Amino acid sequence: MEEVELSEAMTLLTHVWKCSLRVKPFSDRRFSSTMNEALELAIKGRLRFDIEDCANISKTFKVGGGYFIEQIVSFGEGFYIKAIIAKNMSACHTFEHCIGRKPFIVDNVDHPQYDVAGIWDLTRPRDRLGIGSKFLWHGKKVTVTSFDDKNKRIICCAYKSRGRETPCATCGRGGWEVGTLKVENIYKLTRKDLEGSKLKP
Repeated sequence: MEEVELSEAMTLLTHVWKCSLRVKPFSDRRFSSTMNEALELAIKGRLRFDIEDCANISKTFKVGGGYFIEQIVSFGEGFYIKAIIAKNMSACHTFEHCIGRKPFIVDNVDHPQYDVAGIWDLTRPRDRLGIGSKFLWHGKKVTVTSFDDKNKRIICCAYKSRGRETPCATCGRGGWEVGTLKVENIYKLTRKDLEGSKLKP
């Protein structure tokens, strides 16, 4: 039987899976953490993903059986935004293919600051949207909070302005926003809405 050639990402994940089984009897948390860190490494390192890898990751990296299946690692929204930030297009494509999503792409995007090694250009003239991405919608800065893939919409929130703390009188540092974020408006936007927004003020 001919052996299937794995993508660069699946090759790394498979190797880590086999090695990390050594810690499985001692720490489920460490085992799961190791696999999730390996997936993040593959994304940040721009390793190549095949188009079916997102689905294959969910099928392959789990333990147990019957009603007691534990998913050790899966390619979800959290990894999707990291793939966008890392500009790993093959990783973006496999996730979009897996869930049947055509990407939402807009102008002037600010991506969230994650604990990602290295320096990333988080403000981009045009890019995909992921959870936490911000863009301007009719004069308001909105944040993507979720995707409604069934109805092909993104859910975005505009938040009320928060107060700021008093900067240090000596060094001038501080002045950061304080208090809880409060939603001002919720927008449910289709791809057509976003494409038409260029014609509106």
